[in-house]
Amino acid sequence: IKGLKDGEVAIYSDEGDSIILKRGNKVEVNTKQYIVNAEEKAVFNTPLIEAAGGIKAVGNIESAADIKDKTSTIATMREQFNLHDHPHGEPNTDKPNQKME
Repeated sequence: IKGLKDGEVAIYSDEGDSIILKRGNKVEVNTKQYIVNAEEKAVFNTPLIEAAGGIKAVGNIESAADIKDKTSTIATMREQFNLHDHPHGEPNTDKPNQKME
């Protein structure tokens, strides 16, 4: 691997895979597939995980905080659903009898 700065270390394969310990406390992994086989769980102690592509889950997704997209949050959607009514003449229909919880 060319272009390493002083103090950087790399391991690589003949197929172009590499792990580079870079300056600035960065670890760069280059490969076609990155597979982690953890029998119990994998833990990432970091404030942010970013993905450039899609994220796919086979099981449930749980969050201790609200879930947000570019428009709203799940909590806002739940509140709007629980408070909505239907203006079908007078009087309007009641609030939903089955809450979204």
